[in-house]
Amino acid sequence: MQKLLADIEYHQVSQVIVLNTSRLWRSDMAKVLIQRELKKYNVDVKAIEQPNYSIYTHEPNNFLVNGMLELLDQYQRLEIALKLSRGRKKKAEQGGYAGGGVMFGYTVQKSKKY
Repeated sequence: MQKLLADIEYHQVSQVIVLNTSRLWRSDMAKVLIQRELKKYNVDVKAIEQPNYSIYTHEPNNFLVNGMLELLDQYQRLEIALKLSRGRKKKAEQGGYAGGGVMFGYTVQKSKKY
C-alpha cells in the first residue's frame, strides 16, 4: 500500500484497480486516509466486483450500496479476528504454543498436561 501511494505521487496514475474495496481497506480510518491520498492526486478506485464504485460518487444509490459493502468488509474483519482468537485460546488450552513467532534466541517447549 505504501508503495502504491508513493507511485501515485510520482507517476501518472489515474485509477487503482482491485477485485473489491476490501483489498484496500476494512476500516473507516484506513478508508479515510487512503481516499484522502487518492483524491489529492485525482486517482479513482475501480473495483471489479463493484462495477459502480467510485470514491467520487454522488449518486445516492451507489453511496448506499458502497457503504453497505464497506460495513460487510468491517464485519468480516472482526469475524476473522474473533475466530483466530478462539483458535489461539483453544490451542493454548490444549498445551500448544499459540503466541505467534518465537523471539530470536528462544525455543518453544510444549507443556505437559497432567
